[in-house]
Amino acid sequence: MSKKIIVSKKPFSKYKTITEAIQKAVPGTKIFIEPGIYKENIVIDKQVELLGKGPVNEIVVRSENSTSILMQTERATVRGITIHQRGEAKGDEYFVAVDVPMGSLTLEDCHIRSDIGHGVRIYHLHTNPVIQRCNIHHAKGVGILIYSEGNPVIKDCKIYNSEHNGVWVREKGRGTIENCEIYGNKFPNITITSEGNPVIKGCKIYNSEQNGVWVYDQGRGTIEDCEIYSNKYPNIGITREGNPVIKGCKIYNCEQNGIWVKEKGRGTIDNCEIYGSKYPNIAIASEGNPVITGCKIYKSEQNGVWVHKKGRGTIEKCEIFGNRQPNIHIESEGNPVIKGCKIYKSEQNGVWVHENGFGTIENCQIYRNGYPNIAIKSEGNPVIKGCKIHNSEQNGVWVYDQGRGTIEDCEIYSNKYPNIAITGEGNPVFRDCKIYNNSHYGVWVKDKGRGTVESCEIYSNNVANIMIESEGNPVIRGCEIRNSEQNGVWALNKGHGTIENCKIYGNSNRDILISEDSHTKVLNEAGPREEKSEKAKPDRSSQASSELTEVLAELDSLIGMENVKEQIRKTIEYIQFNQELAKFGIESENLKLAVSHTVLYGNPGTGKTTLAKLLGKLYRAMGLLSSGHVVQVNREKLVAEYIGQTAPKTKAKIDEAIGGVLFIDEAYELTNKGLKNDFGPEAIAVLLEEMENKKGEFMVVVAGYTQEMARFLEANPGLKSRFTQYFHLQDYTPKEMVEIARKMVRDQKRQLSQDAEEALAEEFTRLWRKRDRFFANARTVRTYVEAMLQAQAQRCLRVPREQWTKEFLLTLTSEDVKATIPKEKTKAFDLPINEALLSEALQQLHRMIGMKRVKEEIAKLVTLVRFYKEEGRSLDELSPHTLLIGSPGTGKTEVARILARIYEALGILERGDLVEVNRDQLVSAYQGESEKLIAVYIDQAMGGTLLIDEVYQLTQYGLQDPGHKVIEVLLKRMEDDRGKFIVIATGYKEKIEQFLDSNDGLRRRFVRRIEFEDYTHAELMQISDLMFQEKGYQLDPKACLLITNTCVNIGIIHLVMPGLPGIS
Repeated sequence: MSKKIIVSKKPFSKYKTITEAIQKAVPGTKIFIEPGIYKENIVIDKQVELLGKGPVNEIVVRSENSTSILMQTERATVRGITIHQRGEAKGDEYFVAVDVPMGSLTLEDCHIRSDIGHGVRIYHLHTNPVIQRCNIHHAKGVGILIYSEGNPVIKDCKIYNSEHNGVWVREKGRGTIENCEIYGNKFPNITITSEGNPVIKGCKIYNSEQNGVWVYDQGRGTIEDCEIYSNKYPNIGITREGNPVIKGCKIYNCEQNGIWVKEKGRGTIDNCEIYGSKYPNIAIASEGNPVITGCKIYKSEQNGVWVHKKGRGTIEKCEIFGNRQPNIHIESEGNPVIKGCKIYKSEQNGVWVHENGFGTIENCQIYRNGYPNIAIKSEGNPVIKGCKIHNSEQNGVWVYDQGRGTIEDCEIYSNKYPNIAITGEGNPVFRDCKIYNNSHYGVWVKDKGRGTVESCEIYSNNVANIMIESEGNPVIRGCEIRNSEQNGVWALNKGHGTIENCKIYGNSNRDILISEDSHTKVLNEAGPREEKSEKAKPDRSSQASSELTEVLAELDSLIGMENVKEQIRKTIEYIQFNQELAKFGIESENLKLAVSHTVLYGNPGTGKTTLAKLLGKLYRAMGLLSSGHVVQVNREKLVAEYIGQTAPKTKAKIDEAIGGVLFIDEAYELTNKGLKNDFGPEAIAVLLEEMENKKGEFMVVVAGYTQEMARFLEANPGLKSRFTQYFHLQDYTPKEMVEIARKMVRDQKRQLSQDAEEALAEEFTRLWRKRDRFFANARTVRTYVEAMLQAQAQRCLRVPREQWTKEFLLTLTSEDVKATIPKEKTKAFDLPINEALLSEALQQLHRMIGMKRVKEEIAKLVTLVRFYKEEGRSLDELSPHTLLIGSPGTGKTEVARILARIYEALGILERGDLVEVNRDQLVSAYQGESEKLIAVYIDQAMGGTLLIDEVYQLTQYGLQDPGHKVIEVLLKRMEDDRGKFIVIATGYKEKIEQFLDSNDGLRRRFVRRIEFEDYTHAELMQISDLMFQEKGYQLDPKACLLITNTCVNIGIIHLVMPGLPGIS
């Protein structure tokens, strides 16, 4: 029968040490240990239970330079105790806090720490401890060490902050580790080596200073349903014939690779998600040869999978998508087998093979990647079989710079650039493929590209099924080439090549078109075809089609502008239709009119200049302009200072633009500026005359801000009739701005880290939300990128040179973004509440008759400001710009004056000055003057309040009202000088709503509204009594009755007694 023993540090306790209790115990004894520090080395040599009786952190077994607990029996239990091994480690000597060389120890709810060695050591066959709900931490050595066929069960534990590994399984050690958190260890959280073979289930393995899991030297193990993340070295490293099985895990957010397999490492990785790594999600090198099946591999800052330095591996039925660099990157004799995968939506290539990379890619879908779906260069030589390669933002397959490769039994279709491009001595073999539905070419061979295309179907490609130019020299053998919208085979500009035993038919323009300077051979043409190949002189239509392809490619490469792209494509279709009519002898005046004089309008930085140049190229490619060059001018280049000089100056620029485009930026500067000797209208008159006289000979593009361009077109009746094409260049979205930044950074041979893109997106979203008509779009992006490059240089120079890497020097980070965000440089000072001034202002408010709702709203404001100040929050969040809304004579102006003093008393403003203005003081008949007037009054109001009385009058006279200019400047200053002044505006309720609808920015700026109720008759009588008393009058009963019956608001009192001081 079991016994019970209590160990306690209390006086008169029978057992003061655990060792003494074990010595006196018989097998089966429960030894209860009360709180205290027990400085002893415990040897458990009997079947006993050591049970903490109290909080675990108050029951401490502490040993010095020796083992805290040594298991020397077949079965025992230790529960609810803190085990702390202390001392000084000597050289490489390691001690152990809990040493289990035999038996089945149950270790539960304990805290285990070693300052001089390992936390727990488990070794020898038939050693089967169970460790549950324990914290094993801050070991000088390994948290848990398992070897020599030790076989523990470890459940629901936290194993962390060791100086070595969290768990190390070696020398045929086994064990089950389940539902544990293993983190923050300086060496790999879990290391498995020399035939170690644990089962690890449902664990979180993170934040190691090295790997999450490292399997090497023939280590094995099964890792299942775990999360492995945020480790500094690869989350999982497999080397030197390590061969684990990894199932159903999430492996993410690593500082390096998600999984790294090298030096003959193997392993099976099944149904895992591997994502968010800063280096490639999976890297395979040095004869690494894993099997990866059914995984999702995505959103790396570099590649999805990188195979190099003779790496191998089998990747099967995986989805590889959304990675910043090519989804799959194969180089330097990498030779993987990739089967049945979906490879899509990389920001760069789907698959990139170069520098003697090999590989077999079979039965995959490769689509919607930002660069060519497959790119092969520099003697890359993959075998690609049975794949569908489609809908790339660029080419389906691009082979260049001596790239090779064999592409068999594939479908290559619907890519934005030519389905196949072979350039720069690329020399692939395409066999038994279907190549179709491209808006440009099916196959494009140029710049000394070679290659063999045999037994393929090439059809329904728009410009040409096969295009050969610039010394391209392919062999096209045994192919069926049909149903192009234009040409079957088109060779021009010194194109070469051999077309042998092909069926070429059903192409809309020519089956074969070979320019006079090309040397393409056509051998044994099999037909069916109505006409034989012919030599063709270079003609304008051939050049135009080639140019049009390039223009469309350039158009497609522009970021954003989807509405413009659609409109341009419709324009092309319209021109092509009229050209087709001409072929039937139906001449159309519309063809001349197709060179439409164009208005580009939108905010700055939206690509107006870029689009003007592209329109020139477009109309040249369509044969409607002879050169398509662009002459860019502004007011200064068209308008002279003296009479008689403007007309010749303008005509000279028009003559310079003949055959191309006259691009007038900020064209509204030509309209009458209100000056006596302004010759801008003369320039407009000359321009209109030449646009009519030289119709079709040149094109005029005018550009500028939206509202100004509307006023420009109204300035002369002839302008609207001449300009028939309008493009609205919309503001870029934050996402598009990030894309522009990425392109600008790439042009500087740099790259953005993921956190840099996220920080830019956040900053651009902030700017976009407060944007106005001066929002600078791509110009803003360029400013940020240039500042980031400077910030990066400063950041790099702060790091010792020996720590520099190429990756470090090429990458812009969130730190560089944050360094560019403008910071308020004014000295911060929290103005205290001036209680005396506040009390005086509030008393003045409360003395006013009526206004119950107004007084309540202002009281809420005061309470809210007090709360913000107590909480230390910024008063900028309050947005104190205010609308006072109500009928005339309800006291709005007087309340505005009181509010200004309240704002001063609360510390929202530096002073309580109120600058009062109305429309008459702000709006001028002269162009540009209104903007200057509002700026002057805002400057006067700095530190105080600007009151705009009857503010709706600024926009009440339509879109041409110069009051709109006042509002634009006001909104911009309200944002730019946030917290430096306050605007109070007054008006009637109905009029105020119309005013707020006149500009999108108004409702965002004026979020505080105070509504004034009409006075009651009794309140009006109180007011009238006061007013008459101030003048020394008394009312007899009949006069009182008359006023009571006729007064409907305080405005009538002013009519009855003009000149009397009122409330407003």
